[in-house]
Amino acid sequence: MKVLILFLLTLLAEVNTVLAQNQYRATAGIDVGAGFNSSFGSPAILYHEEAGFHRVTWFKVGVGIRAWGIYGGPVSLTSQNDIALRDAL
Repeated sequence: MKVLILFLLTLLAEVNTVLAQNQYRATAGIDVGAGFNSSFGSPAILYHEEAGFHRVTWFKVGVGIRAWGIYGGPVSLTSQNDIALRDAL
């Protein structure tokens, strides 16, 4: 029994501490995109930040700021459905 206790104490004394990289809970990024047609273009850029929790890695809360525009000829933002003539931006 004394040999077993001595063996376990020796084993515990020789266990090395392992350190890994820290996983940051806050991330940020920039997304850039564009859409083009024969008569107009629509570039967009988005800056976003996300914060997560250490033990719940699948849950994140975020906020973002988007800038976009439509450039080109006359662009109609009305619905193509004749029934909803008042459906427009």
